[in-house]
Amino acid sequence: MRLKNLTQEQFTSALKRISVVALAECFNRQRPAVDRLIRKMPHISPARMNKTDRKAFVQRMKNNPTEMEAWLKHIVDEDKGVVKPTIPNIPEMPIDNSLDGSFEVDVDAHLESELAKLIPPIEYLNKYKNRKINGFSDFDFYDIARKNQKPILISGPTGSGKTMSFWAYAAKEKLPVLSVNCHGMTTLEAIVGTWQPSNEGFIWRDGIATKAIQQPSILIIEEINMSDETLSSIWYSLLDDRQNLVLDTKDGSVINIHPGCLRVATMNPNYLGTHPLNQALSNRFKQKLEYGYDVTVEKKLIKDFDDTELIECYYGLVTDVRDAKKHGGLETDISTRDIIDFMEDVKVFNKETAYTNFVNSFDEEERDIVDQLSVAKGLKTKINA
Repeated sequence: MRLKNLTQEQFTSALKRISVVALAECFNRQRPAVDRLIRKMPHISPARMNKTDRKAFVQRMKNNPTEMEAWLKHIVDEDKGVVKPTIPNIPEMPIDNSLDGSFEVDVDAHLESELAKLIPPIEYLNKYKNRKINGFSDFDFYDIARKNQKPILISGPTGSGKTMSFWAYAAKEKLPVLSVNCHGMTTLEAIVGTWQPSNEGFIWRDGIATKAIQQPSILIIEEINMSDETLSSIWYSLLDDRQNLVLDTKDGSVINIHPGCLRVATMNPNYLGTHPLNQALSNRFKQKLEYGYDVTVEKKLIKDFDDTELIECYYGLVTDVRDAKKHGGLETDISTRDIIDFMEDVKVFNKETAYTNFVNSFDEEERDIVDQLSVAKGLKTKINA
């Protein structure tokens, strides 16, 4: 559907759902103000427009600055409570017919084939080292949770392998992985869905979670303790024992959660920007696991490294750095991911570059301490040899 074929009603409705980026491009001089304004307006949801759509829309805005300024003034007044929340009456606007732009949205007509692309390759499983928890493998917990349709919460420091464990499990079970990354700007529309323009006016486009729960998959809610409290109600629904999701913003329809969908959430406790889960949300998780830096797993990872002496010296340094952090000598920790990165840097570049990247991951005031520990462990000698 070309822009010139949009009715006035369709176009003014589209304005209410246009992306922050597209609108800000129309008012470059007011971009910070526009961004702040739209973030406060609950009835505007960021639509995912492709480059051609955005170019055509921006051109339309530039061709009609008076009308667009009137619309912007209206939503500013609306935000201040000067006028009632309504769609302003914007006159029909001339369109540059040479623009090859469209508001047409990709419809998930081949959802299954698209989800198939989200199945992690088998390499994720081949490289993964399972951890044991009270005699059970991490995959055992995922199997049971999936069979009983119970969500899992995994907490632990960054880089401890929380997300990687789900990707490895997904590769094993050939399941697509869909992730919601929580932060202050995560929207309900991105999670559940939103209305977007199409040939027929407006169509509903499912959000990440709505897509995931309708078929065998893994839905990962990343850093759930960083999400805004206004999203708590949607987490309650997705993780509840009733096993369904009501699409209030669509038509009130009910989506039953597929029995093959594994719902999981991760959290990094006590990090900047996080907050404790309230009791109601915490109680939704029937299994709560702690993933720390697992020494057994890490020793399995380094066992396959070619230069045995180098990696043993390096892991000795890792142990000393962690002890120093534990006793307050350092603030920065070394994660399991950092260990993997070091080994990969040695293979891709050389040991000197790997060591430089490793030291540079610490704050400047900590680097001398790490270097001294490295000398004590003999790692610096191995690096310079």
